[in-house]
Formats: sequence, C-alpha cells, structure tokens
Amino acid sequence: MSVPLSLNYDMPHTSTDSDIPNFIASANRDLYYWRFCEQVKTFRGILVRYDRSCAKDVDLWVHFAIKLANVEELPLGFSLGSNQKYELPQFAFKNTSLKSLILMYIELNPYGSFNWSSLVFLSIASLDMKDGMLEKVLSGCPNLKHLELDSVLGISRLEVTSVKLTYLCIKDHHNENDDLCLEIFSHHLKYFELLGYCDEICLQQRNVSSLVSANLFWDYDDLVDEERNLEEECRYLKELLYSVAHVENLGLDCWFIELSTELTRS
Repeated sequence: MSVPLSLNYDMPHTSTDSDIPNFIASANRDLYYWRFCEQVKTFRGILVRYDRSCAKDVDLWVHFAIKLANVEELPLGFSLGSNQKYELPQFAFKNTSLKSLILMYIELNPYGSFNWSSLVFLSIASLDMKDGMLEKVLSGCPNLKHLELDSVLGISRLEVTSVKLTYLCIKDHHNENDDLCLEIFSHHLKYFELLGYCDEICLQQRNVSSLVSANLFWDYDDLVDEERNLEEECRYLKELLYSVAHVENLGLDCWFIELSTELTRS
C-alpha cells in the first residue's frame, strides 16, 4: 500500500523578503520532481510576504496542488500582509478533491459560480470580503462542516442554511462601520467559538437554537482602561450570554468571568 505524502514549503518566520526568490526556486525544483506522483495528499505553501513578482510561482503551486496532485489538504498563503494581494487563480474554483483548505492573505474573486464539492474544512484569514462573497463561497461548498473566519472584513450578516455546517469559529472580527454588528443566523449550528478581539456580534437564541457548545475567549489586553466602556461592555455581555444560555457546554475566559462579576455587583 502506498503511503500518502505531504509536501511542506513553509518559510520560517525569521526569513526576510530577500530570502523569497531562493525559497521559491528550491520549491519549484521539488515540484518538478513530484509532478507525476499520485500519492501527494497535502501541499503546504506559505511565504513570508506576497509580491507581484512571485505571482506566477504561486500560481504554479496552486496548479500543482489542484490540477496535478489533486491534493486533499491545501494550506496556502502568507505570514505577513502587504499592500499587494495575491488573487486565487480562476481554475482553482472548480475542484472535487479538496477536503481541507486554509487561505491566508489571499483574495477570492471568482468570475462565475464555483464548486468545492468535497470540502469539509475551510479557514479564511486576513481577507476583505466583497458583498455577497461569503454566501457565494458557502453555496459552492455543499459538504462543508467546519468554517473559520479570522480577521475577515466586509461581513455584516452570516446566514448558514446548510444542515452539514455545524462548526463556526470567528476570530478577531472588526466591523468597518461601528454602528453595525455581525448578525449570525443558523438553525443547524452546534459549535460556536468567538476568539481574540472582536467587535459586536449579534446572536439571538432563536436564530442559533441548535447550539450545544459555545466558547467565548476574548483578548482585551490591547485596550487601555480609558478606552473601555464598562456599561457598554456589560450590555453586550448580557446579550451575548443570553443568546448562548441554552447550550450544554459553555467556555468563558477570565475577561468574561471578571465582567460577569462586575455585572452582578452593579
């Protein structure tokens, strides 16, 4: 029985921009060697930072993973952001082999509908979503079970209609409009996590009635005391806790516990 292979091209975080050309050249030589191999299950390609000069090389990596190797797992992206953004090539939006996809600092702009029919795990990080893009993504992933959104902008409403999508994780969410909150609707969601520093999230119990587990772990270390509005935080905390009060398993970090104590004393 053949053993599945994993190809890992992950630049060390200590690398600099000047190291990128040699790293890419080395990876491309390897891919030429592996181009006829049918046992590659995972391809991981992470550069320190994106520059337009390496666009064709990253396209080559995606082509290898999507078209030649038909990998099941594809973590792809960049450790740090830049003014230039890599755009996922159009041929990548139709694939039936991918089961797990992780994208970091990568733009999604499909010209038409797309199909990731086998995808069950999707993680999108550091992306400004255009209007309707997330809905388009979800409609092209009929078997998706696990969705993670990390530092994703441009979303004001998240409606999950799929029966199969039962896990949602939101990390470091920021509303571009301070007057808006992210509204979440799903009657099939079972597991929900809120991590990092997030602007207001609107959950209503009747819209997430199927939840059985919720973890609320926020990071407020970056806020100085004078920026904190205790009254506003308490109001939001009450609403958020009420929306998940029916779950069987509830995880809270020390900030939530501290604020809950302050709330009961007031």
